[in-house]
Amino acid sequence: MVNFADAESLVEAVRSGGIDVGVGPLHASSWRERKHRIGSLALGMAVARGSSPTAPVPAGNLGAQDWVTCPSNAPVLTALRKSIGDTRTDDPSAANLNAAISYVDAGLGATLVPSGYALPASLDLVTINPPPSVDVYAFALRSTDAVTFNRIAGQITEHHHTSP
Repeated sequence: MVNFADAESLVEAVRSGGIDVGVGPLHASSWRERKHRIGSLALGMAVARGSSPTAPVPAGNLGAQDWVTCPSNAPVLTALRKSIGDTRTDDPSAANLNAAISYVDAGLGATLVPSGYALPASLDLVTINPPPSVDVYAFALRSTDAVTFNRIAGQITEHHHTSP
């Protein structure tokens, strides 16, 4: 088992054959290989400590929020902004989620992160109501043995649905 700092690195490790099966957020429409949806992951808003709005923040109140985007949260952030009528597209863009968090720490805006993400002490995690979410998949290359992949994906799904 290997942990990756961001979804992009995980997907690239599977794509390059560095690991057999990835488990995490996946922009499913761009993945043409094996995949099995496990569930979804709620996202929260990482903001600089002291600037935190009272949680949970109604999504409709986020229209004036400045955002930092990265490849792993851009599709969800775009959908969230569209749903509240925010059409701005001039956000700072980071290479990955860790870089986006650094931008937030520097005061450039907020970013979306998984609700259980370990943030630096200088940042707060604020819940959004309703919470935006991403689908989580087990995914692998087609060359991965189908029986093995289906067994692993099934075990992960069963564990995900029975965990507290």
